[in-house]
Amino acid sequence: MQWANVFCQTDFPTEGKKIFSKASLTSYSLQLPAGKNTHLPVSSKKLLVFVFLSPECPLSKNYSLKLSGIKKKYHEQVSFIGIIPGKFDSKEVVEFQRDYLSSWTIFSDNTLKLTRYLQGKVTPEVIVINNQNGLLIYKGAIDDWAVSPGKTRQHYSNFYLDNALSNFLNNKKILISYHKPVGCFINDF
Repeated sequence: MQWANVFCQTDFPTEGKKIFSKASLTSYSLQLPAGKNTHLPVSSKKLLVFVFLSPECPLSKNYSLKLSGIKKKYHEQVSFIGIIPGKFDSKEVVEFQRDYLSSWTIFSDNTLKLTRYLQGKVTPEVIVINNQNGLLIYKGAIDDWAVSPGKTRQHYSNFYLDNALSNFLNNKKILISYHKPVGCFINDF
């Protein structure tokens, strides 16, 4: 494990922490899968989990069962939001949601404004935010299954997202608050 992976934001002074504003998060114009313009709903749950996804990214599809299981496990305390960055045909987005993440709330970010605000770089990539104070809790890979694009492990042993959620919700220290995600790069188109 690299040293950069073991920092915990709670160890730093407030001015060094990444904090996301609820007003900013809910201000960006997004699209529902069918194409209707909307904004993120306000949530009262403890955590917000944003997952950048793409209908064209094989890893987004391959991680759908894992993501559905994590959502089922934590849905009472965590809001799960799928973000599809870039311009995709609404039919593609509807089919992706139906076929892979039917229980998820998914939005398209055609302008990439929310994606840039959250600093999303690849699909799939997760961002976990404390909904009470906007503090970034975890950012990066879902787990260590994907080694590089097109290369995966037979077994994975580090459950980054699951561990971050469990530790936060059980008032334990989150040891890994960043792990470099592997996937398809988000393009500026």
